[in-house]
Amino acid sequence: MNDNRDITGKISNVIPLHPLRKIIEKDCPYQISEMSIVKLRQVLEELTCLIAKNAIAEFEKLNDTREKQGLKPLKRLNEWAIFLSSQNIINHSKNIDLGVQPRRIVYPGGTKMSKDKKAAMPDNNKVEVE
Repeated sequence: MNDNRDITGKISNVIPLHPLRKIIEKDCPYQISEMSIVKLRQVLEELTCLIAKNAIAEFEKLNDTREKQGLKPLKRLNEWAIFLSSQNIINHSKNIDLGVQPRRIVYPGGTKMSKDKKAAMPDNNKVEVE
């Protein structure tokens, strides 16, 4: 199986240059050097390898979780693992659960207030309707 490995064992020159040039030309009004396209290819290939390695780790975590739940492990690397890995690399963050609330309620005064305190104001201005 020939997978375009160089002497060091790295995969290289998998992505062709011409499609990259076409992608850049769509938005670039300037001339494009050959070296800039070669560098872009190198960056994209390294980024793809990094995303793939992280996606495999995420996929293995998913299968461990499935196994604990009594489900069969998945056999194919799925879109979710690639997406999660790419987001983690792009955002430099492993924390994807941004919906967690802080332990203490913060109110507009700028200081923190305990959860035990009531946040609602007492209703002193009761109006009776006839």
